[in-house]
Amino acid sequence: MPTRNQGFTIIELLVVMGVFAILASLSTLNLSKAQHGSSLNATVTTLISDLKRQQHKAMIGDTEGRGVASDYGIHFENKSYTLFHDLYNSTDTSNFVVNLDGTLSFPDSGYVIFAKGSGEILPASLSTLIISDTVTSQSKTLTINQYGVVTAVN
Repeated sequence: MPTRNQGFTIIELLVVMGVFAILASLSTLNLSKAQHGSSLNATVTTLISDLKRQQHKAMIGDTEGRGVASDYGIHFENKSYTLFHDLYNSTDTSNFVVNLDGTLSFPDSGYVIFAKGSGEILPASLSTLIISDTVTSQSKTLTINQYGVVTAVN
């Protein structure tokens, strides 16, 4: 009676390993895209919160211990934004800088400044903010009306 070897051939093993490699790479790509989208959404949520906080400080006349109420605003740069009071001064130690995640950026720089007392945005302020992910080309656009309210996030 002839003996029969049981096992897999090298070809069968290579085919199975190839299928697993393809599945692993596809799942990694999909998870990476979801991670970038999640990071973009979290940044938008944080930015909206910071806009509301700066507007609130301007409306209530928060002095932060300085003795006089001021305008409050946010200055946007490519990879960060800065919360400030009065006029933007990059060397002011009371500024608070928020750095964006590595792949996120603001294509346009500028300001959103809220007037003390009313909380309305000043005329030179940006009314549209765009945050882009440089890897996935996803972007979110925030629209701010004259009263400082975020009216749309697309």
